[in-house]
Amino acid sequence: MRAAAILLIFIVFPAWGQKPGAALPVKVVAAKVARAVIEAGAVGSLRADEAIVIRPEVAGRIERIAFDEGQRVQKGALLARLDAAETRALLASSQAQAGLDK
Repeated sequence: MRAAAILLIFIVFPAWGQKPGAALPVKVVAAKVARAVIEAGAVGSLRADEAIVIRPEVAGRIERIAFDEGQRVQKGALLARLDAAETRALLASSQAQAGLDK
C-alpha cells in the first residue's frame, strides 16, 4: 500500500519541487545518416520445390564429371563421362567370340 502511494505521487507530480511552467532539462543530439542493419536468425531446414533423379542408361565407372556443384545445366548437356575401358574389353571379348563362332 505504501509503495503504491509513493508510485502514485511520482506519477501525478513528476516535476516535484519545480516551479509551475518551468522547462524540464533535455539533452539534444544531432541526427546522423547511417545504414540500418536488419538481421534475422532462424533454425530449420530447407527443402527444394523440385527434385530429380539421375540414372545412367548403362552401368560403369565415372571417368569425369562435366559440371561444377551448383552450376546450371541445359537439357541434354553432358553431365558425366563413363570410363570406356570396361566397354572396350567387353567389345573385344565379343569380337573374339564372334571370330571363334565362324
